[in-house]
Amino acid sequence: WILLVSSIILFLFIKYLWPLLQNKLLKDTLLVPITITFDGTALELTALIDTGNDLFEPISNYPVIIVELVAMDIFFSKEVKALFEKGLEENLEDVEELVKDPKWASRLRIIPFESIGKSKGLMIGFKPDLVRINYENKTFDVKNTIIGVYQRILSSDGTYRALLNPVLLKE
Repeated sequence: WILLVSSIILFLFIKYLWPLLQNKLLKDTLLVPITITFDGTALELTALIDTGNDLFEPISNYPVIIVELVAMDIFFSKEVKALFEKGLEENLEDVEELVKDPKWASRLRIIPFESIGKSKGLMIGFKPDLVRINYENKTFDVKNTIIGVYQRILSSDGTYRALLNPVLLKE
């Protein structure tokens, strides 16, 4: 009987508890702290290393980090935040006005992308001064990256606020 009961308990552990434990451990290893510095202001976030994120800005070929708009409030004036909230398709004229501002002229980027449910989209992004990534006891200071502004929430429980392109961990 001891062998039978032990086998049943082991089966239940492998069948139900191990996938939950493995998922939790895997998710924790994929979460990394990052600091985005833009125009003298630093913002600390938790990012998820997204192995499915192979997004690059087409002109500079810099990798893109996708970040929630609401997480980056400290970077933008009300007018710029309103522009990012509307998205690119609705207000191309406003984007043109923003590019005339010297602060944004060399930083603003338009990023074409494809995702589930959207075959061809355009995302507004900007070039930060620096992104510092802490991963596996190493610090990566990345200057050649683009921040893609995402209008919705990435994680329903707030675990992470950004999707990190894994290419950035190889520099």
